[in-house]
Amino acid sequence: MGELGARNLALVEWSATELAPFRGILGNLRQARDREEFERSMDEHRNQQGHPSGQ
Repeated sequence: MGELGARNLALVEWSATELAPFRGILGNLRQARDREEFERSMDEHRNQQGHPSGQ
């Protein structure tokens, strides 16, 4: 493995351990955003159908 390959491997290993907590946080933020978008879409659909909002 050349010097560049060793650097890349070191970076991959470092990022796997150091960035793991942030991946979890980002995943939670994405899930919350998706949930908000879904709820907003369902509320719009209910309002178009004449049903009361879920909130």
